[in-house]
Amino acid sequence: MFKNAVTRNLVDAAFDGIVYDELVDMCAKALDNPLVVIDNAFNIIAYSKSLKANDTIWQEAVARGYITLEFGSTLSNWDKVAEPNKPYIDVDKISNKVRRFIKMDFEGHTYGYLNITEDKSPLDRLAIEDYLFIARLLTKELLFNLQDLDIKDIAVNEEEIIIDLLKEHFIDRVHFISRCHSLELINKVPYKIACIDLDSFISYNAKTSDITTTIRSYIPASTLVFYDKSLVIFTSGDIKDPKAIDDFLKENDLMMGVSNLSNDLYSLKEYYKEAKAAIRLHHLNNDETRIYHYDKIRHYHMYEHFDNDELLRFCDQKILALKHLDDHHNTDYIKTLKYYLTYQKSIQQTAQAMYLHRNTINYRILKIKEILGIEDEDIDPTLLWSIEMIRFINERNRHHL
Repeated sequence: MFKNAVTRNLVDAAFDGIVYDELVDMCAKALDNPLVVIDNAFNIIAYSKSLKANDTIWQEAVARGYITLEFGSTLSNWDKVAEPNKPYIDVDKISNKVRRFIKMDFEGHTYGYLNITEDKSPLDRLAIEDYLFIARLLTKELLFNLQDLDIKDIAVNEEEIIIDLLKEHFIDRVHFISRCHSLELINKVPYKIACIDLDSFISYNAKTSDITTTIRSYIPASTLVFYDKSLVIFTSGDIKDPKAIDDFLKENDLMMGVSNLSNDLYSLKEYYKEAKAAIRLHHLNNDETRIYHYDKIRHYHMYEHFDNDELLRFCDQKILALKHLDDHHNTDYIKTLKYYLTYQKSIQQTAQAMYLHRNTINYRILKIKEILGIEDEDIDPTLLWSIEMIRFINERNRHHL
């Protein structure tokens, strides 16, 4: 473990108001290995300038000022890659240099990650308590420096405005306009928010960010930020090649939700919620693509605001009667009626969609009419709303939505 003199020197330097970069240098020398401090947006906000790693990927990362989205999302999925009860992650898949990552936590919040690269000395030369002490010291000093900054001195860019909108940091619309009035962003309307879910994405690609490069190539008029384990894409343009994006998403087992158009930048958080809802509820549409549009699931999003009993009160009684039969006799009347109405009462198309013989569909439609005591002309397309409510309830019960 550190000698008391080392610990005292580091603490004294912090209390004396040493420049943050210099404190990072002192900590690197204490650990005898290069350090990098990474924030939650995956920017490299400090690194040990007097102790650099003899590693190409390390050098490229500090030169460009950020780590790749792929590896950053892996860090954000900490619980999926860290060993239980271990306060750090050792990674040997980036290069031949082992890297130790420690979360920079304070009072229950994670503010970034400390990266120690095994370059000069073996990582196990020191006790883990020494590494945790360094992480705590750099975290508290970072927060102290951030609180001491004058907001008027901070350069405002589009990414910061989008993050602040997502985090709801603005007091009101006046405050918002005063912060971004000089940015072109405010004129980029109408816009859409697209969102790629990275909640389960794990990658050790720390060299190039293929995801952001691909997105920018096919959605050129866009600003990208990482927020809540998602890549958020602000765009005032269209996707140039949806099939290419879809192929890329399928190749990487990713999904993209796309909001409706908006002319109000201040409401950006609501359109982010639309994009997230499109991903969350996509399975209700049986889409073959990995690009899910909110417009196709917005009625399901509305249903989420009601509990099952409330939804059932809105349902047509005829559909509830079919639900009772399906539930108790293992029939499939509601699904059959759904396809029948969707395909404008075409027996042939309904049979094809359900992979059944047309005679089977004819029989089911006759039974539905008999059960409900109605004629064909009474099978109203508005029944689809009640059918969709029942389907949503079933899916909610099955997936615990």
